[in-house]
Amino acid sequence: MPKIAASTPTYLRIADLIRKDIFAGSFIAGQRLKILDLAKRYVTSQMPIRESLHILQGEGLVRVLPNRGAVVQAINEKFLADHYDMLKAIEMLLVRNAAEVASSDVLDFVKAEAVKFNKAVGKGDVASCLRADKRFHRAINRLSGNDLALDFVERQSKIPDAQRLRVGYGLERLREASGEHEKLIDALAANDGDQAAKIIDAHLTGAKEDLFLRLAASDDIRFSGFGRKAGSGW
Repeated sequence: MPKIAASTPTYLRIADLIRKDIFAGSFIAGQRLKILDLAKRYVTSQMPIRESLHILQGEGLVRVLPNRGAVVQAINEKFLADHYDMLKAIEMLLVRNAAEVASSDVLDFVKAEAVKFNKAVGKGDVASCLRADKRFHRAINRLSGNDLALDFVERQSKIPDAQRLRVGYGLERLREASGEHEKLIDALAANDGDQAAKIIDAHLTGAKEDLFLRLAASDDIRFSGFGRKAGSGW
């Protein structure tokens, strides 16, 4: 079993492990996730397992069915595309609101996060790039003051993030993302919410297309055809 950090609650760490195992193919679509079996697998008690399954149900990775318990969701290209569509809609709302209140002092902080992203790109480390990108967007999204929308983005982004960690980024995509960050900062500085929303639209569309291409090119046969045949199962 992979090591997990001790700095976060047990149920969150277990949810992360189950999520990774679903994407790695350790659990397949339609498979029942029995609490006793999971407790043994992850060396923990039943309570954090129950709590972690509730989290994964909220993300759409598992379904809780009457008399069957938790069942692994059938994940396919449409499932991931739907996640991106939902994230895009909410993040466009957030940046529009952020643009209304953006000021030079808060933008200095946002610019600093953009610099950190560029440094991570230079290192070529996928995890560092992903963390830096999330910090950049989180700094902007928090300006909106919409805690419900922020929570939605945090939860629903775990699905594409988990796949991104598996297959990485294309170098061209990282360069595009860096340029889009700069354009987004300019739109916020101009308090232009419509332009900021357009940039986020293009930003997440580019991220989705790059991820799907890399999934299709991976050695995992479950992803063959990604980007060409919508709705194909894993």
